[in-house]
Amino acid sequence: MFCKRLDRNGINNSVGTQSGAAPGTPGSSPIPVSVAATFVASPRFPEYDPPDFNDTLIWISPTDFDRVYARMQSWVGDQVRACLQSYALANGGIYPWPAVLNGASSPDYQDDTGERFGRIPSDLSNTAALGFSPTWPTSCFSWSWWNDWREQIFYAVDQSAAPSVTGGGSVTVDGIASPIALMLAGRRSALQTRSSNTEKGRISNYLESANIPGSGAGQIPAGDEAFQTTTLTQAIDDYVCTAAACP
Repeated sequence: MFCKRLDRNGINNSVGTQSGAAPGTPGSSPIPVSVAATFVASPRFPEYDPPDFNDTLIWISPTDFDRVYARMQSWVGDQVRACLQSYALANGGIYPWPAVLNGASSPDYQDDTGERFGRIPSDLSNTAALGFSPTWPTSCFSWSWWNDWREQIFYAVDQSAAPSVTGGGSVTVDGIASPIALMLAGRRSALQTRSSNTEKGRISNYLESANIPGSGAGQIPAGDEAFQTTTLTQAIDDYVCTAAACP
């Protein structure tokens, strides 16, 4: 649609501003901006408005992007799983210790000895101290988009694939044994908050209950190494991969 004009009654649809808007209020600054923008649509009956204003507005909600989210989860999951598998292939089937969750500080990406559940570590010093590679395979986790994703990605390591002997049981995904379970948190629900360090260290703000090990603590050993892509009653919002494949 060709629009002769993008503004009416002081509202400029090209930048979302309104003439005279007080600082910090909707329409006071051009988009992108932290406060809401202001837009105006052409009336349904053009005879009541100048013929050179014909802008049409359409609401777009987060649910409109569900397919985009799913596609991105699939793509990111494949990249991360491939890196985990490449590391294990070069280290006799062993995966690094994950980075433990800690609600008292900002997310930590140091591998933690004895931890079999957590985030993807960037520092593998503790794993390397046991004779395994100190770095991820070339190009892994150096992606430009990685910092925007790593906070919401978790993995669990089977006791047989950990750098040293630990307690606990075996990792399964939908009842099938796997040396790892890789989980990407879904879009934040109304009950989840991920702003403060405490919130970012609380696994329930990312994963659903079926995928939280250790009776809600998010730690292994403590049992509960069974992860799920579905339950008996509904699909799981978390995107879960095995060592062999992502859905």
